[in-house]
Amino acid sequence: MMKKFIYTINLLLLYCVNANAQNNLVGKTFVAEVGLACKIMADGGCSIYTYRVFKFEKDSVFISYRVKADCPTKANENRYEHIYDHLKETHKWTINNGIITIENFNDYGKLTMQQSKLIGKTDQVEKLEFSEEPR
Repeated sequence: MMKKFIYTINLLLLYCVNANAQNNLVGKTFVAEVGLACKIMADGGCSIYTYRVFKFEKDSVFISYRVKADCPTKANENRYEHIYDHLKETHKWTINNGIITIENFNDYGKLTMQQSKLIGKTDQVEKLEFSEEPR
C-alpha cells in the first residue's frame, strides 16, 4: 500500500514538472543565428545574417526565418530581408524529461533547455544556442 502511494506521488510530481516546463515555454520566442553570407555588388557589399525563430504557443510552435541585411543601400537590404518570408511552419510540440519534441521537425536534433536558452545541434555545429527574445 505504501509503495503504491509513493509511486503515485512520484508520478504526480513528474507530471507537474513536465507541465510546468511546458508552461515556461508558452508565449516565448527563441532565436539563433544559422547563417552568414556576403554578397558583392556594384555599389558595395552586403552582409546577410540568417536567423531561425521558434515562437512557442500552448500546443504548437511557429518556426520561421528572419534575415537581417547590412548593405550600403536600403533597397538592397529590403531585397534580402524578405527572401525567406514564405518559409514558415507550424508544428505540435511536447516536452518530456527536459527534451522538447517538435512533431515532423528535426532540423536541430533533440532540443533541451539550459539556463534559459534552447539548445540544439546541426551537422555543422555541435551546440546551437537559441536565445530568448525579450517580449
